[in-house]
Amino acid sequence: MSIILSNIEVRDLYRGDSEKYSEVQHTDWCDEGKYGTKDIIFTDGEKNYRVTISRSGSYYTDYYYDFEDTQDYKCPEVVRATKTIEYWKEV
Repeated sequence: MSIILSNIEVRDLYRGDSEKYSEVQHTDWCDEGKYGTKDIIFTDGEKNYRVTISRSGSYYTDYYYDFEDTQDYKCPEVVRATKTIEYWKEV
């Protein structure tokens, strides 16, 4: 299941100004040169959802965020899960 958020709702959620949704957790910006992405996990009080926002630009100039022109965001429902990884380490 997923919900649709407008660009204004995503902008408000990113800025911490949303009256309808509250942030649960967010990732750091994953920057790859002049482009970067960030995930925000948020709740409506009952279920949790994820939205991914992106930006382009530079720390030295200014950033352009995709919610400035993207109209709607499809936000999938998410649940917290644990992931176990096995690997070989030196002894």
